[in-house]
Amino acid sequence: MIASAKERVDKFMAHSKIIPLILAPTAAMLLAGCETITSPKNYTDTWTSPTLEDKVCESDNTWKNIRSQKIDSSKPLTLSELVDIALNNSPATRQYWYNAKANEAVVGQNQSAYYPSATISADLKRQKTNDTVRVNNVNYSMWGPNLQLSYLLLDFGGRSANLEQAYQNLLNSNFQYNQSIQDLLQSVAKAYYDFYSSQSALDAALSDTLDAKISLNATKIRLDAGLVTELDVLQSRSQYNKSLYNLESAKGRVQTSRANLANSIGFPADADFSVYSPRDNLPTGISKRDVTKMIDNALIKRPDIASYRASVLAQAAAVKSANSALWPSLNFTGNTDKMWREMYNANDSHENEYEFIGFLSVSWDVFDGFNNLNKKRQAQAQYESLLENLRLAELAASSDVWTKYYNYRTDVKNLAFSRAYYDSSKSSYDLAIKGYDAGIKSILDVLQAQSQLSDARSQVIQSKKNVFYGIVDLAHATGVLNTQKIQELKYKQE
Repeated sequence: MIASAKERVDKFMAHSKIIPLILAPTAAMLLAGCETITSPKNYTDTWTSPTLEDKVCESDNTWKNIRSQKIDSSKPLTLSELVDIALNNSPATRQYWYNAKANEAVVGQNQSAYYPSATISADLKRQKTNDTVRVNNVNYSMWGPNLQLSYLLLDFGGRSANLEQAYQNLLNSNFQYNQSIQDLLQSVAKAYYDFYSSQSALDAALSDTLDAKISLNATKIRLDAGLVTELDVLQSRSQYNKSLYNLESAKGRVQTSRANLANSIGFPADADFSVYSPRDNLPTGISKRDVTKMIDNALIKRPDIASYRASVLAQAAAVKSANSALWPSLNFTGNTDKMWREMYNANDSHENEYEFIGFLSVSWDVFDGFNNLNKKRQAQAQYESLLENLRLAELAASSDVWTKYYNYRTDVKNLAFSRAYYDSSKSSYDLAIKGYDAGIKSILDVLQAQSQLSDARSQVIQSKKNVFYGIVDLAHATGVLNTQKIQELKYKQE
């Protein structure tokens, strides 16, 4: 049957009403500036999208906030002041703090299971029906509020297990936060001592250059006097050029260590600041306590070990929660509503309805394809895995304390030996220079003595750095590193 012209027009108009609905989202996207992003055309080409990159950079205020931070460069900073700055600027500690706050909110979420839940709703219904049989006509409006109350009475420990798991996760995140502070203190302290050592190394390199310059000048004088050959001058010049090379390397290390220290306290690498030098009389007292007792105390105080323990307890609670799913739960449900009904038939009328319902319900998944049973098995296996992980962590912590303790003892003894080595090397160098001026020592004797003196200077600097590192690492390994420990390390005012 061929449709009439009017039917075809009506059909077209009906379809044409749909076209704007289809085209509207597309037009909105185009007006909003939506851009099509494609992959690189060739696997050897770099993908670039200048407009997109500009938008990303404009929306990223992180670097602007970092740049806006100011550091007091009017005076040198002590290690404790650097630590204070780091604690206020460190993204790492703030990240763990926010994680702890999030887990605190999870505890509150699980506590809500001990309270009934109430839901208020409202209904509005308008119905009008015209039937060929007049008596079947319907015409009325109905509206009113509804209050529903539900309360979990019994679930065989699932509710309490979930709360316990959330509580242990909160403890875990709190201990991780404490550990992040200890890690930050360790990082700042070691960066500080590295910066100080690099400055000392620069001073040593300057001294080496001065010694090499003195030797070079001495050979030139003796060459002019005809007492030595050109070979002495060349050998001295070679040593001098080597000292200049080492001097430039030392300057570079100072800048690198400065950048690392700035980064550790949450500032850009080009931040301008200076620091006080640590005291000369290094803390070299070695504790006589039994190292076994130190290990036992560390396993009590270390936040990371406490964090592992909290993880194990949280998973133990997860096992109980999974076990409760194998048993029925008992709930109470109450419902009340009030409805107003207005009839619009020939005889208009108003009706009010009140309804109160309360009942107990038991829910039990008697068979779910062994889903809940396997969830319990999974939780149990994860608990055993975390328990073994805790054992590994405790063993590693005991090894860490033992190693750091004896490293510290070794560093203290090495510092004493390096200082003795420096004293003898300095005396040897002075005698070599005097002997060369008197003509009883060769330039090789002078250069060898000079090389030993340079090595001795480096050993003293490295040994002092190792002792400072050893103090910080031992405090960190035993779990007692805090701002008080940092403040116990005094500084000399320069």
